[in-house]
Amino acid sequence: MFSILGFLGGTLALHFFPYLPSLKEAFPLLGIVLITSVSYGLLVFSHKPLPHTKTILRFLLFFALGFLWILWRSHLLLDWHLPTAVEKQDLTITGTVVTLPIEKHKALRFDFKVKIIKDRARSIPGTPILRLHWYNKAPLLLPGDEWQLTVRLSRPHGMANPGTMDYEKDLFQNHIRATGYVRENKEHRLLSRNPWNAPVEYARFKLRAQLKETLTTLPYAPILTALTMGDASRISQETWTVMRKTGTIHLISISGLHITLVHLIVFFLASLLWSFWSRGSQIIAPITFAALLASLSAFVYSALAGFAIPTVRSLIMLASFMLALLIKRHTSIWQAFYLALFCVLIADPLSTLNVGFWLSFGTIALILYTTTFRLNPKGLWWKGMRLPVLLAIGLAPLSILFFQQWSLVSPLANFIAIPWVSFGVIPPALLGSLLLWCGPIGEWLLEIAHFSFKLLWPILETASGAYGAAWSHALPSPMSLACALFGIGILLSPFSFQGKALGIIYCLPLWFTSPAKPSPEELWLTMLDVGQGLAVVIETHNRTVIYDTGPRYGSGFNAGDAVLVPFLRRRGIHHIDTLVVSHSDLDHMGGTQALTTAFPPKTVLSGAPKAVPWKGAKPCIRGQSWKWDHATFTFLHPKADTVYSDNNVSCVLSVEWGGNRILLTGDIEKKVEEELVVFYTEGLRSTLLGVPHHGSLSSSTEVFIQHVHPKIALISAGYQNQFHFPKPKIVDRYQAIQAHIYNTAYEGAIQFKLKRGETSLPPPLLYRKLAHRFWWE
Repeated sequence: MFSILGFLGGTLALHFFPYLPSLKEAFPLLGIVLITSVSYGLLVFSHKPLPHTKTILRFLLFFALGFLWILWRSHLLLDWHLPTAVEKQDLTITGTVVTLPIEKHKALRFDFKVKIIKDRARSIPGTPILRLHWYNKAPLLLPGDEWQLTVRLSRPHGMANPGTMDYEKDLFQNHIRATGYVRENKEHRLLSRNPWNAPVEYARFKLRAQLKETLTTLPYAPILTALTMGDASRISQETWTVMRKTGTIHLISISGLHITLVHLIVFFLASLLWSFWSRGSQIIAPITFAALLASLSAFVYSALAGFAIPTVRSLIMLASFMLALLIKRHTSIWQAFYLALFCVLIADPLSTLNVGFWLSFGTIALILYTTTFRLNPKGLWWKGMRLPVLLAIGLAPLSILFFQQWSLVSPLANFIAIPWVSFGVIPPALLGSLLLWCGPIGEWLLEIAHFSFKLLWPILETASGAYGAAWSHALPSPMSLACALFGIGILLSPFSFQGKALGIIYCLPLWFTSPAKPSPEELWLTMLDVGQGLAVVIETHNRTVIYDTGPRYGSGFNAGDAVLVPFLRRRGIHHIDTLVVSHSDLDHMGGTQALTTAFPPKTVLSGAPKAVPWKGAKPCIRGQSWKWDHATFTFLHPKADTVYSDNNVSCVLSVEWGGNRILLTGDIEKKVEEELVVFYTEGLRSTLLGVPHHGSLSSSTEVFIQHVHPKIALISAGYQNQFHFPKPKIVDRYQAIQAHIYNTAYEGAIQFKLKRGETSLPPPLLYRKLAHRFWWE
C-alpha cells in the first residue's frame, strides 16, 4: 500500500513544478533510488531492523520512481514543439484519424496522428498528435482513415485565469501537441480507408451511426448514446446543469458503476445458463466460463467508452477478482484497488491531471473505507440511503475543490436515480445496441430504455430546481481542504469510538473560510483572459462591478460560463452590483446571458441596452456617476440623444480611486477619441487604460494617447488572433510615452491591487507567470 502511495506521490510532485526539470537535473533522484534499493536489500537480511524502516524506504524508493516515470513520459511528449515561424501558416500534413470524430455546431473535431508535416520550404520532423477542426461541409471521416490535408496550426494555448478550466492541461493530458483547422478551398486527399489503424474507434463510430439512425426522433437520444458508448458530445448544456446540480453526472458517463453492473449481470446469467448444459459444464466449469465471459463483456464495454479512466480502474479490479476466483486464491478488495491504481499510473501517469481520476478512485476509496468492517445497518431507509448519503458527504471537499459547488439534493437524487438507471435504463440500452443488427427487437429495447429515462428526467429536473439545490463556495485553501478531509475521515470511520462528532470541527474551516477580499482601503481590478474579447472585474470592499462579459462563438463557447462564472465562484463573490455591457458586439457581450443567469445583477447599463439579454437594461450616458467605498464611477461617453456607430456607442467608464484613475474604453474609434479630447482635455489623464478596440488601427490615435498618457496600457486580445491585434504601430505609440504594456494573450489574467492614497502602482499579478505549469508553452 505505502509503496503505491509513494509512487502516486512522486507523480503528483511534478505537477507543482513551474518548468519541466531536465533529465540531467533528475540524476540525484537516480542516486536516491540506488541508495534506498541497497539499504532496503540490507534491511531484508537484517535480523532486527528499526520499526517501520522498511516501510519508509519503500515509500521513498517508489516516490522517486514515480517522479522519474512521469518526468520521462512528460519529456517524451514535450520534446516536440510546433515551430513558432509556421504558426497560422498553410502546412501540408499526412497522417491518420485516430479518434471518433465529434460533430458540433457545423464543425467536425478529430485527433490526427501525423506522419509527415511540410511547409513550403521544408519538412518538419516529428509525429505528433494534432487536434483539428473541419468547418463547413466536412467529408465523411472514419477512424483509421489516412488523409493528406492542408491545415493551419497553433501551439497549445488556452485562456489562463484563476478558477477556469486549464485547456492546455487537457491537451497535454490527451497527448495533443498542436491545434488547428483544415483549410477551406484547398486540395485534400483521402489516401486510404483502413479501420485496422484504429479498430476500437472505428467500432465506436459504426455503433454511433447506427444509434443516431435509430434514435433520431427521440429527445433523450444523446443520453442513451452516452450510456452505451461514452459519447456525450450531443448532450445539451441545460442537461449538464441539471445533472451537476443533482450530483448525478456519473450516471450518464460510462463509469465503474456501469462496468461492474454489466460484469455482474453477465456473470450471473452465464453461470446460470451454462450450468444447464451438462456436457459443457464437464469441459469448462460454470464459474470459470462465467468469469471469462463476464470479463470479456466488461472489456468490450470499456472499449466502447474509449477506455476512460473509471472504466479501466473497474476493469483491472474486476479482472483481479476473477483471476483470484479462478486460481482459488483470496484477494482483498483493497489489494485490487491498489493494483488498479498502480496499473493506471504505469499506463498513463498523466491521468493524475484528470479530474475523473480523482473522482473515480476517490469514490471507490470512500465506499471501501466507509463500508469495510461496518456492522449491517438496520432499517430499510438507512440501508437504501446509506451509500448516497456517505458519498454526498465524503465527496463534498472534492466537489468544492474541482467545481466550487456541492449538491445538497444529491443523496435523494442518487437514491432514486442509481437503481433506476442501473436496472431500468442500462440493461435494455446495452442489449438493444447489441441487437440493432438483428432486427426490430434492438429498436424496441432502446425505446424501452428511452421511456424509462423519460420517466426519471422530470424528477431530476424538479430536484435541480429546488431552492438551494446546489451550494456554491469559493475555492478552498489547501489547509482548510486538508482539515475537512481529516474531519470527514473521522465522521465516516467504520469504527465506533467516543468523540467521533469532533470531526465536524475539522470541517468548519472549509465551510466558513473565504478568499481574501479588498480591504476598505483597496480596489482590485482584474482584466480576465477571454481570448479575442473583453471582460474586466472591479472589486471594492463591498461592491463588484463587471465591465463587459467576453465573447460567444458559434461552437457554443461563451466567456460567461467558461471564465466569468468560475472566476467569481473562486473569488467567493455571490452577487454583481453593476454590470456594464459596453456595446452589442459579441466579443464584448457574448457571456452576458450565462453570467446573469448565474449571478443576477442589481443594475445593467449598456451603450446598446436593447441588445442586452436582460430585462431592465438601461443606457449609459455621459455624466452618470456614483460612489462606492471611496471609488467614484463616471461615464464619459456616449452623449445622450446622439447616434453613434456600433463601436462608437461603447460606454467609456472612468473609475477614480485615490490618486489613480482607470479608463475603460470598449471599442471606441478615432471619432469618439477626438470628441473626448475636445470635451475633457486634461481631464482624461489616467493611470491605467484599457486600450481601445484591442489595439486596432481604428483607435488609439496619438492625440488621444497623449491626453490620457497612461502609465499602464492593458490589452485584451486573443492569442494569434485573425485580426493580428494589437497592431505593431499601436504598440509603438504606447511605448513612445513609456507606458508599460500588458497583453492577456501572453500574460493571462492581469490583476492590479490599488491602495487609496498611493499614487505609485504595485506590480501587477500576471496569472501566467504566477501560476505557471510545466505543460504551458
